[in-house]
Amino acid sequence: MLEHGYNQQIKIVELLKENFTHIQTFNDYNSNNRAVLAQLKS
Repeated sequence: MLEHGYNQQIKIVELLKENFTHIQTFNDYNSNNRAVLAQLKS
């Protein structure tokens, strides 16, 4: 799980797609992009 700033999610997901799968994104209580969960490729 990686917490990030509200405006960083798109770039983080792009970077994670290279080496991670099952990428999920989460919003905070104000509906701002806030966290990403991903599994390392095996």
